[in-house]
Amino acid sequence: DGLPGSSGLARRRKKDNDDDDDFADVHFAPRGGTKRFFLRGGNVGPAPGDFKVAAKRSSRLAAYDVHLKKFNYKRALDEVLKSRQPPLVASLLEELQNRNGLEAALAGRDDAALEPLLAFLVRFVTNPRFAPVLIQVCEVVLNLYAGQLGQSVMVDELFVKLSQQLREEVRLQKELVKVSGTLDLVLSAAAH
Repeated sequence: DGLPGSSGLARRRKKDNDDDDDFADVHFAPRGGTKRFFLRGGNVGPAPGDFKVAAKRSSRLAAYDVHLKKFNYKRALDEVLKSRQPPLVASLLEELQNRNGLEAALAGRDDAALEPLLAFLVRFVTNPRFAPVLIQVCEVVLNLYAGQLGQSVMVDELFVKLSQQLREEVRLQKELVKVSGTLDLVLSAAAH
């Protein structure tokens, strides 16, 4: 029926003098799934005593690693030859050999693309650190490009230099074997 005069119950909010802005201090939590829900706490920093974990940034791959990852062996070899770092070149050649991609990386090169590789081989084929890998690379290069000798003066000169380097290395190795045999004979005679 209407509101009873004095018998009805009416609720009123009690008003305190110091709690005038009750609604200003209330923070409503955003609903789940909303943008505000996922972005909450983004501007909060660590407390002074908190342990901070350093974020590890992933390093960017070198150009030759990117090509190697995409199985583009020829471009990977070209990029690593541009770096002029012998350990990198040798390790890439070894990796190509392990992946059975060495012939694919070496095949189909013209004299301009073959020149940096041959220059590298000439310079480092006798280096003991790289010799095991580079000798096998020389064998593949000779098998692929033996029929093209005489077509480019620059490539022919590099093949001649490579041949001279290998002959000199074989000669030195033979002398070292002789010296080693003589040294073994002297040491065994001294031991008795």
